Amino acid sequence: MRVVRYYLKYCCENDFMEKEMFSKLPNSHYNRQSRLPSSDSADEVTKLLDSIDLGNPCGIRDYAIILLSAGLGLRSSDVAILRFSNIDWEKEAIRLTQVNFSI
Repeated sequence: MRVVRYYLKYCCENDFMEKEMFSKLPNSHYNRQSRLPSSDSADEVTKLLDSIDLGNPCGIRDYAIILLSAGLGLRSSDVAILRFSNIDWEKEAIRLTQVNFSI
């Protein structure tokens, strides 16, 4: 957007356009100091895991999902496509192909 604004300003200043239009475009600002989104602390993850009821199958499932996400950094789409065949029990490794979903 910034390039378009500068181009329109240039056109106006050099009389290539009859009307000034660059000021009508939104001025897009971004924070150069922006950071990655913060993640949960280890204490927050521990509290979350401790709050799960492991006495039922849904609780065990939820516990495993949170461990995979928080401990290994798997995305929700990776957890959703994960199958037992992706787990190499002898090597203690998980192998999967990440999928990019576009909207």
